[in-house]
Amino acid sequence: MTGRIKKKAMVAAIALQGAAIAWAQVNEPINADRPGIADGSKVIGHGRLQIEAGFQKEFRRAAGTSNHRAMAPLLLRAGMGQNWEFRLETNSYVFQTSRDASGSLVREEGRAPVALGAK
Repeated sequence: MTGRIKKKAMVAAIALQGAAIAWAQVNEPINADRPGIADGSKVIGHGRLQIEAGFQKEFRRAAGTSNHRAMAPLLLRAGMGQNWEFRLETNSYVFQTSRDASGSLVREEGRAPVALGAK
């Protein structure tokens, strides 16, 4: 896991957030579901497109082992009617560093699965 790749992931997440803000210039307040957090009960409305992005870091330690993950959650919402929307959600690219009880270090990175859905 290199610092250059982390920096590119951070820049991409910030750029996507800027795009979401620019597109969200409507008369209604934004109804964000925040990728990776519990989904709300409302839909965004017919003909609307909303992109939600962020950066998430996790650190876990237990019984002499540790796990550190960094990812950029992304949620694309498209209003297909007044009462439903199409959704595409992913953690995009994940960086993970783990250390076991003996001190061995393992670094992994790769694309996260994509989930399709409707609400």
